[in-house]
Amino acid sequence: MTMDKQYKTIYFERKENWGEVRFYPKCDKTKFLASLCGRKIFYRQEVLDIRDKLGYEVELTNTTL
Repeated sequence: MTMDKQYKTIYFERKENWGEVRFYPKCDKTKFLASLCGRKIFYRQEVLDIRDKLGYEVELTNTTL
């Protein structure tokens, strides 16, 4: 993994509870984004927006997006 790719990669953990999928921050960058937004979790569309609009590569710690 190159340094540039490593810098632009963020990590979430996907969890499903009662049919609702939630993404939990798993690295310093995603934890910072969550605190900046005043939340503890993200939903699928928000993770996709972070990926598409901010240009981050998203990796899930337990499954694929």
